[in-house]
Amino acid sequence: MQQYRGYGAMEEAVTGFRSLTRPDAVVVCAWGDKGAAATDSTGKTYTSPARPPPQLVDTLGAGDTFNAGFIYKFSSNHSVPAALTFACQLAGAKCGTSGFDSLATFQTM
Repeated sequence: MQQYRGYGAMEEAVTGFRSLTRPDAVVVCAWGDKGAAATDSTGKTYTSPARPPPQLVDTLGAGDTFNAGFIYKFSSNHSVPAALTFACQLAGAKCGTSGFDSLATFQTM
């Protein structure tokens, strides 16, 4: 079981961390090969499964790629669940390629 700060699941983590933020904050937590969870500004929790590539090539930077994907989509006026799904897809695509160059033309799965 993965665990961080006493949380055994991504849903527990976003709910717990939400109590440390502003009431209207969006909280996101990637959970490796389990996927990710987020709460929106109302406190509703969403999850997305991980999107592993057909062949694992390079995981270096996958977390940063996930964060960048979420920020990109959410700041482009997409919903929290849409941004979460895109971020999981982008991080999975990153894990299936060496480096980052191919991500510039990434299309959702």
